[in-house]
Formats: sequence, structure tokens, C-alpha cells
Amino acid sequence: DVCSSDLVSVDGTRRLYNEFAEGALRSSYAALNTQGPLVDYANRIIDVVGSSTIGLAPALDRFYASAQSLSGDPGSLDLRGKYLRDAGGVASGFRELGSQLMTIESDSKAEIQSEIGKLNEYSKQLGVVNAQLHGQNTSAAQAPQLLDQRDQILREMSKLTSIRVETLDNGEVNVSLGDGGGKGGIVQGADSRPIAASFDGSSPGKVEIVIDPRS
Repeated sequence: DVCSSDLVSVDGTRRLYNEFAEGALRSSYAALNTQGPLVDYANRIIDVVGSSTIGLAPALDRFYASAQSLSGDPGSLDLRGKYLRDAGGVASGFRELGSQLMTIESDSKAEIQSEIGKLNEYSKQLGVVNAQLHGQNTSAAQAPQLLDQRDQILREMSKLTSIRVETLDNGEVNVSLGDGGGKGGIVQGADSRPIAASFDGSSPGKVEIVIDPRS
């Protein structure tokens, strides 16, 4: 016969396994999904720089060829004109390339802001779930749908960024960004802390994530 203590042991083991599996799944999501945007934007830059119409390589090739031809016959008005036109083509290529890179930078900033907005919304939702879980002392006493809702929110958060999750005995979770620590906490019980992106105008590639930006 299976006694009640055996059932508690099996259920506890199952819950620990589920939490381990969920943690592994969240880590996989973070590793896969957070690299996707970096690859996409890197490919866009490669496409722009290597483009036969926008990229600088064809324009520079024509410019160097014109310069070489002109050096062989400096008095030729036709070669001078071609040299000037090709030099103008290089300048135009730089301007077009700069415009395209600025568009990519603007798109990347907008994407970051969108992802942060989603993460803030999930943090709020998780705080609400934590508040509902707070009434029980153990996770075994919790309604399964609440724990499922909690896990689903954590999965969605891990698709946006790397998170560190601390699970309490009653199933509540505290969430920190990245490696965590006191400075990275964004969900503590029923309380959630908003985050924002701070862009450095002097260093376009630098972005800082700020927690409680209005505090």
C-alpha cells in the first residue's frame, strides 16, 4: 500500500523536477532568443555595406580606377571629369551608407523599447500572480492553474532577456535580471519595478538598462 507520506514525497520530487525542467527551459529560451536580434541587425549591416548599389566597394573601385587612369594622362579633360564624378560617387555612397546605418540604429532602439515594454508588463502580471500565491504556505497547496500561469509568464520573460528566478516555498518567485543580485531585482513578491533603456548619444552602440528610472 502507498501511504500518505509516500504520496507527499513523490509529489515533492515531481515539483522539484518540474522546477528544474522549467529553469532549463528558461535558460534555453534566453540563450536562443536574445541572440536572434543581434544576428538579424548584424546581417542588415552586412547587407548594406556589401550592397552593389549602396555599398562603398563598387564606388571605391571606380574611384581608384579613375585616379589611376588620370595619373597616366593628367591633361585629359575627359579623365579629369570622370575622376571628379567618381569622387562624387564615393561621397554620395558615404552619405547613403550613413543614412542606412542610422535607420538600422533607429530600428534597433525601437525594438529595445518594445521589448522593455513587454518585460515591464510581464513583471506586473507576475506581481499579481505572486499576490494570489501569497495566501498559502506551500506550493503543494496552490491551485495548479496559478502555478502554470506563473511558469508561463516566466517563460515569456526569459524569451526577452536572461533572468534569475528565486522560488519560495509557497511558489512565489522573485525575479532579477541577468545574474541577479540586489541591484537587478525587478519582481519581489507582489511588487514589480519598471525598467527603461538609457541610450548614450556619444556612443550609439551603448545602452544601459535602468531599474526604477523615475526613482
